[in-house]
Amino acid sequence: MSMFGVFRPCCNQIARTPLYETYRTIYVAGKYIKPNAASQKNFVNVKLQEIKDKNRAKLEADAEESVLEFSSGIGRTTIEAQMDSLKTKGFMRNYNPYHPPDNIQDIFLKICSDVLKKSVSISELYKIELTNPEEKAQILMKLYQELDHAVHNSRLIDMKTLEDVFTYYTTTIDMKTPYDRLHMASEQGSLPPNLCIQKDPHRFTGKSDHRLDQVTAFPRSPTIVSNIYSKKKNKVPETDLDIHSELDYD
Repeated sequence: MSMFGVFRPCCNQIARTPLYETYRTIYVAGKYIKPNAASQKNFVNVKLQEIKDKNRAKLEADAEESVLEFSSGIGRTTIEAQMDSLKTKGFMRNYNPYHPPDNIQDIFLKICSDVLKKSVSISELYKIELTNPEEKAQILMKLYQELDHAVHNSRLIDMKTLEDVFTYYTTTIDMKTPYDRLHMASEQGSLPPNLCIQKDPHRFTGKSDHRLDQVTAFPRSPTIVSNIYSKKKNKVPETDLDIHSELDYD
C-alpha cells in the first residue's frame, strides 16, 4: 500500500499473468468473460449464423417486394394471369390437324337426333344441356367415329350444351408454325419480293444445275452431318474420288 492508498502488485504477480489474456475477453450478458478455445469457437459460429440469418431475411424481403411490385404493376401481365392462361390452353400441345367438312351441320344434327331420340334444330342447340353423362358420351363417341376428331380430356368439362360441342367440331385446328405460314405465303406470292423464306436448307450434291452446286472446295471429302435427324431427312452425298489417289485429277 502506498502513501496515496493505491494498490501496486508486486513483480511476481505481474509476471504470472500473461499479457494477451487481458485482451481475450468477450462481452456476454452484460459482463466480460474470458472464454476458452472451445467456447470462443462456438461464439464465432453463433455470430456467423446470426449474420447469415439477417442476410437471408433481407433477401427474402427484397424478393417479396419485387414480386408484389411486378404483380401490381399497371399495364403488366400478372403471374396469376399467366398461370391461369397456361391451365386453360396448355403449352405447346401436339394436336392433330382438323378441318371440318362442308356438311358438318347435317352430320352433327343427325347424330344428336339419333342419340337424344328427338328432332334437334340448329337454333335450339344452346337450350339443350348435356346433363346426362351417358347421352353426352354417346354423342361424343359417334362424332369421333364419324369425323375422326375427339374432344380432349381437358375440354370435356367445357362441353355443357350442344352448342359448345358444335362450336368445337366447327373449329379448324391448324398445326402449322408461323414460319410454315410465312413459307406458304411466300410460295403464293403474297409477301414482298425482297423477303425470301427458305423452309429447308439447300445441301450440296454436285449434280444440280445451279452454279453453286457444281464445284466444291473439298472434292475428296464427303459432307459431314452430325445431326441424326438431318441424316434421316437429307441424304448425305458421298464423293466419287478416292482420298488416297492422285491420278484422278487428270
